Parts: sequence; C-alpha cells; structure tokens
Amino acid sequence: MDEAFVLPGRSRRNAPIKTNHHHYCVELFIYVIDEQLTELDDRFKELLICLACLSPNDSFVAFDKQKLLRLAQFYPQDFSDGDLLALDDQLKLYIHYVSSSSDFSDLQGIGDLAKKMVKTRMHRAFNYVYLLITLALVLPVATASVERAFSVMNIIKGPLRNKMGDQWLSDSLLVYVEKDVFDCIENEAIMLRFQNMKPRRGQLGSRGKDEGGEKDGQSAEKEARAKMELHKAKARHAEKKLSSRQPHVHGGSGGRHHHQPLSAGTRHMHGHQHLGTAGHPMAGTH
Repeated sequence: MDEAFVLPGRSRRNAPIKTNHHHYCVELFIYVIDEQLTELDDRFKELLICLACLSPNDSFVAFDKQKLLRLAQFYPQDFSDGDLLALDDQLKLYIHYVSSSSDFSDLQGIGDLAKKMVKTRMHRAFNYVYLLITLALVLPVATASVERAFSVMNIIKGPLRNKMGDQWLSDSLLVYVEKDVFDCIENEAIMLRFQNMKPRRGQLGSRGKDEGGEKDGQSAEKEARAKMELHKAKARHAEKKLSSRQPHVHGGSGGRHHHQPLSAGTRHMHGHQHLGTAGHPMAGTH
C-alpha cells in the first residue's frame, strides 16, 4: 500500500506522486462515504427533522406539533383527514402530560418512550401518538429492507427469469432476503405443504414414500406393460406393411419362384411383341 500509485494508461513520469493507500482510502473510500451521507441527508432531511421532534430527551425539548403533523402526512394510509384532526388534539394533551409526569422524565430515545407508554397504558389514551411513535421506530428497518430487496433484485430476476410476475418476484425476494428465517424450516414441512395444496400423482417426502410406495410400484409396472404391448403392436404393423411391398409369388411345378428383373434387351423384345399384337391382327400367329 505504500508503493506509488500509477493510473493505468499513463506514464510514471507524468503521474502525480501518491501512494496506493492515499488513492484507495482518500480518493475512493472516503469519497464514497461522503456521497452516501450527502444523498441520505438530501433524501430524508425533512423526515429526520420530524422524527427528532418525538425524542424525549431533556424533557421533550425538541417537541414540535406542526412537524409531527407533517410527519403523519407522510403516511396517508395510516392517517386519514379525520385521524389528523384527532392527532392534533391528542398532541396538545400528550405534551402537557408527559412533560409534567415524573415517569417520562429520564427517558433516552424513542424506544424507551414507546415502552413507557405501554407500561403506563398511555398508548390507549394517546393511540394516534403511539401509532406515530411505532411508525418512527420501524422506519429504519423498513428502509433497510427495501434497500436489501433492491440490491438482490438483480440476482433473483436475471436474464433467464426476466418475465416473472410481481407476486412470484416478491415471494422469491422474501425467501432470499430472510435466509435466517427460512433456514429454520424443514424440507419435510415444505414438501408436505406443497403436497397438500392439491391432489397429485406423485408423493413427496417420507410420508409419500411410506403411503404411496406400493401404489407407485404397481403403477410403474402397469405403465411398463402398456409400453411393451404398444411396442409389440407397432412391430406387427411394420411387419405387415413390409410384406405388402414384396413382389407377387406365382405357383409353378414343383415349387415357387419370384419374377426376376428383366434385362434391357428382354424388355425391348417384349415391347415389340406387345406392339405387334395390338397393331396387326396376324401378329404373333406364326
């Protein structure tokens, strides 16, 4: 790493003097980290500021009702227009209660706040506030799951499987991403579930081998016999077809003989005889 770094394609004489460590550490690694932090800050700046308003540190000094309402607007499926009005009313009572209660005075982080609300049963009185807190807690996990899904999508949906549907792609991504969960599932359970989805000719798993082994053996034997009979029938048909194409057999004194192929001269003589018989009434009477 302490050797001089030379960019490929450039001469050592004109190359700037720097080590491999400086190039890979400063110009590549630190640069990539800085770009990632800048991108995350640009994408989630408003969201992170709103999340900070839920912090219970220093007696909820960062609390801001308007920013929390803005945070709820990022989740339209969880907060309707009526829910936003109810959340507005609950936030007024919530900040007054938690800032004056000794139970919420020494909390560190949103996780401790959620646990304390459940312990004091305040999650029922301030249900919309508690929903907002839980959404804030699962946001990093959900974001990481989405990023992991996008990172493995090129592995799952390759050139040979570029026409898979959305549901199949989602199921495949789930199995690939959650490897730790699916490694605990036995293959026998998977085969049994697949077998019970609908009736099938073949049996999977050890149960299928025990229950359907004899039936499979009998069916295989019947299938082999049927194939043998079909093969024999095809052979007999081919033999009959071949015999029908052979020359006719004429009876003779003392045995049978086949017509032999005629030579060119013999065929010419026969042609003249037939012509004479057909063209002159006295032909062939000598």
